[in-house]
Amino acid sequence: MKPIHAALAAATIAATLATGTAALSEPNDLPSWQQGENRIGNRVFNDLNGNGIADPDEPGIANVTVTLDKDYAEAGANEPNWVTIASGASSDGGWWSYDHLNDGCYRIGVIPPDGAHPTWETPTLQQWFDHDNNDIDPLTNHSRRFCLDATTRNDSHYRWKIGLTLPTDHAYTQIAAGYDRTCGLLADHRVACWGSGVDDLSGLGSEVPAIVPGITNPSAIAVGSGHACAVLADGTVRCWGHNEDGELGDGTKTDSATPVKVTGITNATAATVGAYYSCAVLADGTVSCWGYNREGNLGDGTTNHSTTPVKVTGITNAAAIAGASSHACALLTDGTISCWGYNSEGNLGDGTTNHSTTPVKVTGITNATAITAGGNHACALLTDGTATCWGYNSEGNLGDGTTNHSTTPVKVAGITNATAITATYGHTCAVLADGTATCWGANWFGQLGNGGDRASYVPVEVAGITNATAAATAGTYHSCALLEDGTATCWGHNGFGALGNGTRANSATPVPVSRAIRAGYPPI
Repeated sequence: MKPIHAALAAATIAATLATGTAALSEPNDLPSWQQGENRIGNRVFNDLNGNGIADPDEPGIANVTVTLDKDYAEAGANEPNWVTIASGASSDGGWWSYDHLNDGCYRIGVIPPDGAHPTWETPTLQQWFDHDNNDIDPLTNHSRRFCLDATTRNDSHYRWKIGLTLPTDHAYTQIAAGYDRTCGLLADHRVACWGSGVDDLSGLGSEVPAIVPGITNPSAIAVGSGHACAVLADGTVRCWGHNEDGELGDGTKTDSATPVKVTGITNATAATVGAYYSCAVLADGTVSCWGYNREGNLGDGTTNHSTTPVKVTGITNAAAIAGASSHACALLTDGTISCWGYNSEGNLGDGTTNHSTTPVKVTGITNATAITAGGNHACALLTDGTATCWGYNSEGNLGDGTTNHSTTPVKVAGITNATAITATYGHTCAVLADGTATCWGANWFGQLGNGGDRASYVPVEVAGITNATAAATAGTYHSCALLEDGTATCWGHNGFGALGNGTRANSATPVPVSRAIRAGYPPI
């Protein structure tokens, strides 16, 4: 089996600059602050024909720390030499002023007051004399430099208005977790991700959700060790991240920090990602997979890697799919489950430990309603609300009160009313019909959510959750649940910001994912 990652497998702050001179025209739909009736603060938008359309003033916010830096670098210097020449707090109306700017280059910095997270969705600082180079960097809280000279400096008094916009529509409809990262589908048809590698492919991470560019109208999302995939409403699939084995499905082995289209898929209904491979269920009930295939992960009867989708042998009535480190399972419309790939610990549930490059039936299951797979085990929900698991069990992954691996399904202790289930490397979680959540297995970083760090071989209740929907997800060392109000909550390991609460502190109990969503970079 291929080695994988270590053990894999609100506020929106905007600043707007204005002067006392007449506003320059704005191109297209860029917003500006314009002077009207001898006051500053009328916000207008220009339509494509250049006609100004009035918009209500954005509310100002007091006690925002504003800094004005000037570049004192000598001519020809490669790097700027920023020196703060003024700072202060915005007034009750949200205003901050500075008199007598000389020729030179400047930048603005903003630090929100206590209780307002220093991130924003549309990070732009706009001014009347130059709109091209003043985006605020959401990682540094500073604008890019803007420069004044005789042609641009028309007034010696400058005023900034700091506006606060609270996100009100950032509700999630689905969440998915991978190795130290999490993604969610937003109700406004976008994808936001947080955790490891959100800023690039380096794995540096982001502690709050960031919008993934280039994805519109997603219907499903899957997140793995080093890549992610989204199914779009038109049936196509987009993937992004690492691609050393063709797991992005675009016919190359080139990593991509932006989503790329999976070749040849136009009718997908669901997707899953494993450690280095991906799969999709198609509208005709068949399944296609692509990427790494050393253990038969792709289910096509070979062990050949593939950079484009190949059909899984013999499956024509798939309803759902779940991928783990090196094996995958499909829930079929007749309530049975078929699995393929790596099988050393009984991952495939067929009573053997033989790897299989084609699907084999899981023993004894005829009434499954959901499937999940993680690390080297898998679990299913049954029509009577019980849960059953099979495979690797050294950490209590199977929830049957033992640490014995099992090549056939065993009942999870004490669960009789589950509505959702999710498995990962060392632990498993379920949502129950009463809105509570329960987890079992490894608990090194508090991923069971019960306030402790000791493993549990039987389900334990996640602290404080009473309104979870039938949607939960487990990353390698963390877990998350979607709540009835569309918010998300996570717990466990947070070294890369996978909990999305603006910190990197682990939490053994659930913490809310930040409602502030910044314009960001592709995750993974």
